[in-house]
Amino acid sequence: MSDKAKPRNRTTRRTFLRRSATASAVIAAPMFIPSHVLGKPGRPGANDRIGLGFIGVGRQGGGFVGAGGHPVIAIADVNLPLARKRAQPHKAAVYQDYRKLLERKDIDAIFTATTDHWRALVCIHAAQAGKDIYAEKPMTLTILEGRRMVQAVRKYKRVFQTGSQQRSMKQNIVGCAMVRAGRIGKVKRVIAQNYPSPWPCHLPAQPVPDGLDWDMWCGPVAPVPYNLDIQRPRARPGWISFQEFSGGEMTGWGSHGFDQIQWALGMDDSGPVKLWTEGEPLKAPILNQPHGRGDGEGKTRNPKVFMEYAGGAVMELGKGPAGGGL
Repeated sequence: MSDKAKPRNRTTRRTFLRRSATASAVIAAPMFIPSHVLGKPGRPGANDRIGLGFIGVGRQGGGFVGAGGHPVIAIADVNLPLARKRAQPHKAAVYQDYRKLLERKDIDAIFTATTDHWRALVCIHAAQAGKDIYAEKPMTLTILEGRRMVQAVRKYKRVFQTGSQQRSMKQNIVGCAMVRAGRIGKVKRVIAQNYPSPWPCHLPAQPVPDGLDWDMWCGPVAPVPYNLDIQRPRARPGWISFQEFSGGEMTGWGSHGFDQIQWALGMDDSGPVKLWTEGEPLKAPILNQPHGRGDGEGKTRNPKVFMEYAGGAVMELGKGPAGGGL
């Protein structure tokens, strides 16, 4: 067969990401592969490194800055002192407005771990700016935002990835594989945690710290007075507990726990086929239960929620662990 007739095994960026995710579930850091890194036959570029921008570098996002060894070009955060602190070891540029970061031509991809209520808009703007995207879970605050984000990524032909660290942890990988292989027998019943839902934010106003753009922090939702226990994700109680900014622990820890259960049941490409409740409906919100610990009984007066999967396994929301099921 002549060289001209030989088929070329060309790997697109999307194919590479998909195969990598399938072949190696132990990759904990996001993987960005721009087209010039893969290179083309007869053209240089295969050894180029990619430029990363980080948007939202607080509790979760800060841990990813510098991961993977690629150049950290710029960092954006509404908390300017925090952005400068994260940028200093990498000598990266600093912005308080993430849109300035997206204007840079030397950034190939962005990582974003903003509060939930900002994430969709950041991702849409990044796609419009021609950047590939890794977004922390949960991807958006609402279902409609999620659809708009998907539409933007497809329209501008970008690569988008989201992930959960429990998918990269050995004990979770092995445990879920053993359940799928039938090592514990046929699963008939799973008990998950009854994760708390969010409630309205009514905390008193406090002075805004120097260097924090609180109006920008509130962003696309109606502004609320600054309070430290709003700004922090898990404080007393933290923005994760307020419906203006998050889906509560249902989308915080719940996105871990439900994911692990579906993974173990072999239902990654599906979901429950039946959902129902038993018991009295919620009559009044209970705001004093321990943050992140919904017991599903007594204190919350929630009805019990049940989900049935194809094959007959039933999941009950009750006193299960935060990141999985019993």
